[in-house]
Amino acid sequence: MITELRTFLVAAQLESFAATAEKVGLTQSAVSAQIKRLELEFGYALFERTGRAVNLSRAGVIAVDRAAEIIALFDRM
Repeated sequence: MITELRTFLVAAQLESFAATAEKVGLTQSAVSAQIKRLELEFGYALFERTGRAVNLSRAGVIAVDRAAEIIALFDRM
């Protein structure tokens, strides 16, 4: 889950799964799969998808802060 949260934070910043894939060293489909796993786990969409573009959903905006907190706590452990 930590890996997926890290990927989510990069995707939220870049608003592009392709750019995220390049930055984190994954394929675009791997990034999409990680985001999908998070969305299924949380029960809501993190991004609004329109064609190739992705924008944070309302819930995604809130999730960014929480994900950053979780990552910071994890890193301090």
